[in-house]
Amino acid sequence: NVDGSSACIRVVAHSEPAVAIPAVARAARRWENHKNHPCMSPVLSAFSAHEYGGHALLCVVCAYHPLSVSLHESLAAPGNTVGVRRKLGEDATWRFACQLLSLIADVHANGLYFSPSDLHATKLLVDGSRVRVGGVGLGLAL
Repeated sequence: NVDGSSACIRVVAHSEPAVAIPAVARAARRWENHKNHPCMSPVLSAFSAHEYGGHALLCVVCAYHPLSVSLHESLAAPGNTVGVRRKLGEDATWRFACQLLSLIADVHANGLYFSPSDLHATKLLVDGSRVRVGGVGLGLAL
């Protein structure tokens, strides 16, 4: 990344990456003021790539958080046993709820909002005691 921070690239299935890139860029700009919030994993930029089988792909650059997994993955049982889930402890539940409510209050105070897909368990990143909302704005942009 230009500023020296770590980043990851998410490849997003989209029929027209050239059309989606400006929408993703607008979404990233809307959320610019919140990118340093400790519970935010912002979209940094987007580009298209044509190297994969001749098809254009939409590539979204997001902040990288080592050892993070989605909340959904963290609650899945080891070995992916069908129908079995691990439980989130009460302390972790309260900690994550307080962190998310802090972010939501900050976002709403600035006239923005999360779409329901932004707060889905597959989009919430956890790494120990921190929860982050990842890829904010992509759902509405795409």
